[in-house]
Amino acid sequence: MRIVCFHGRRALREESIFLLAAQLFGACANAAGLSCQVRTLMWPAAPGSPDRAIARLSRDELMNRAIPRHYDLEVVCDPLLAVIPPMGNALLPEGRLLVNAPSLGTLPPGAPEVTAADFSRISGGDDVALACAIAGGTWAVLRTMAPELGLAAEGILSAEGAGTDSLTAERRQSLLQEGYALIRKIQ
Repeated sequence: MRIVCFHGRRALREESIFLLAAQLFGACANAAGLSCQVRTLMWPAAPGSPDRAIARLSRDELMNRAIPRHYDLEVVCDPLLAVIPPMGNALLPEGRLLVNAPSLGTLPPGAPEVTAADFSRISGGDDVALACAIAGGTWAVLRTMAPELGLAAEGILSAEGAGTDSLTAERRQSLLQEGYALIRKIQ
């Protein structure tokens, strides 16, 4: 089993990018034949406040509904929340951090392995498109971390995404692939 935490800010009237990215990532996992739960904390943060969504993936059916407190991968959707080490010190020792930012500068000693990627460049300023690109990039990072899950690149191709009604299926898949390709180029 692997656990991915998506950090972001709660939106007031539109979709929260971090939550939509987590849901799309979960859809990718389901399309790949994995069991995936995407959960948020019981009480959502106020609009504009930092919040998170957690995705738990397994080849076996997931029965435990508890929200995990430690993560294999943390994904920071809002570059202003990129604190290293990550918020809450919940990243496992061998864990990785993926940040939506062009670069991070100098990392502190003992920092986890960090990948910075400018997903905003792919999205053209559209929040739903940004969530798609982040989900695709997350799939690419986890694929290198979790060979035991057998995460094929094709897992992102047939993902149906709730909250992506403003995009055609082709555009959604294209954005997922672009986010995936961006990370594969960096790694």
